[in-house]
Amino acid sequence: MEIYNLKKYNFDCSYNNYYFISDNAMLQLYQSLNYDLVFYVNMYQNILKTVNFEIKSDEFPEIYSLINKMLVNIKNENSSDYNRLFEKGYFSWKSDAPANEEEITKKSFIYNYFNIVESDDAYILEFVNNINKHRFSVEVNTDRSRYGSIRFDVYNLFKDLNDVCSIIDLDGLKNKEKQLKLSLLK
Repeated sequence: MEIYNLKKYNFDCSYNNYYFISDNAMLQLYQSLNYDLVFYVNMYQNILKTVNFEIKSDEFPEIYSLINKMLVNIKNENSSDYNRLFEKGYFSWKSDAPANEEEITKKSFIYNYFNIVESDDAYILEFVNNINKHRFSVEVNTDRSRYGSIRFDVYNLFKDLNDVCSIIDLDGLKNKEKQLKLSLLK
């Protein structure tokens, strides 16, 4: 897996666009124009129910440390929001925006999830695709969220990635994406 920061002008939002590139998908983490954080997953071959990105402590020690710091900060809050986030035994963020916002009634809304599962010296960033499409997203509302002030801990992770991710230009990113697609054809 590879992780990069593509810095580009995004009006008054963050210039940082983080890309996590695995063997079968790419994750883009960015701040949208309404200031919300978006985890955007793009699968290149098969549609998967879950897409994983493994952050090993020996391969990405700085990012591993930032995720650990975020989880410790959230646990120290020990609020009802914390209890809802960890009711499955691991961090599980239900998207603040439904995947099918065009639906009229809330009963028919479908939500995607962002999970962080701890394994032996690694964090698995797991994205649950409940819409059965090659591309899907999970959102963290920065002005309001179902998880209250915990949204700031996730936002701080986003900001802190700036200090630890390698910078890539657009041509370099396009080349990485092309290599990934070609490797899947073999």
